[in-house]
Amino acid sequence: MFGHNWQPAEGTLVEVRATHFGSGGTQHVARYFVMDVQPSSGEPFRTEVKEPLWSGSFIAPAFPGEKVRLKCDPARKEARFDESEEKASRKDARQADDGRYQAALHAAPGTGAAGTSDRGDVGSRLEALTERHERGEITDAEFEAQMHSILRSS
Repeated sequence: MFGHNWQPAEGTLVEVRATHFGSGGTQHVARYFVMDVQPSSGEPFRTEVKEPLWSGSFIAPAFPGEKVRLKCDPARKEARFDESEEKASRKDARQADDGRYQAALHAAPGTGAAGTSDRGDVGSRLEALTERHERGEITDAEFEAQMHSILRSS
């Protein structure tokens, strides 16, 4: 974009706000993310990052403290989600899903994919995700994707 000096950065989710708009049967949700941004060079800053409008495969960060890749302009204290990384990470996620499925298929009955039934804090993470979904902060597709991500990490 004109006048911007975008560079890679890492963002840490602080808070999410969902705004509902539309009339009649058409209801839309726009989400805004408060992010702590650490540029690849320079001082960290906090800013609001808007959800990409036309990215059907965008998976929003779900939990405070979650880290994501961003592009930022430190001089303007602006940031945006780095969608170029998203395509590669979605392929990796599909491959991880396939591997997890195969591990679960061949594990002993009554165990998880890794052969254990320890689920850690997965229940509380799933509960928080469900609450965000019920409040309309995330779409059905994002809910499903994030749910699978939580289950993959357990």
